[in-house]
Amino acid sequence: MVWIVYFWTVVLSGYMGETPSIGGPGAGEPYACITEAEASRILGQPAERKESTVAEREGGVERFTCIFTATSEDPRTRKRGNLYYMLEVYPDSAAAHKTYAEIVASNVHMPGQNTLANLGREAWEHTDRDNFYLVLVRERNMLLRIKINKLTSLTSQKDLLEVVREIARRMQQG
Repeated sequence: MVWIVYFWTVVLSGYMGETPSIGGPGAGEPYACITEAEASRILGQPAERKESTVAEREGGVERFTCIFTATSEDPRTRKRGNLYYMLEVYPDSAAAHKTYAEIVASNVHMPGQNTLANLGREAWEHTDRDNFYLVLVRERNMLLRIKINKLTSLTSQKDLLEVVREIARRMQQG
């Protein structure tokens, strides 16, 4: 409960620096959101955080979301990239796995999907290579989703996977 109060205090005060830790100050690695620097690296250009929220859902699931938008259009594609980050913390790993499996199963007939190896307990990607790229990672009782909407010529899949790999490592450490 203390970490929820801490996180809400940070979010409501307009905190935009380093991300808070799940578990409160000093209680673990920060992964409740990524930084603007990480979002900019993934989008391939400067990005700003447009939204940060935390909400408790039914069943005790905590959901952390952040939205980043590129500060300008890509001159080549004339698109402005968006990055959506969501981390859900479930009461146990079985509940997180169930949600992961439901998401993957609901997209089974769509093209552009792959299981990702060596990335969390379970990991999956889905992209149409033109408009969006989604990475889903489950580790322990946590489920991470990062989606880029409006892929541009500047979007870096390599940097996306590097950032996700680092977050998954922190998720493993708890």
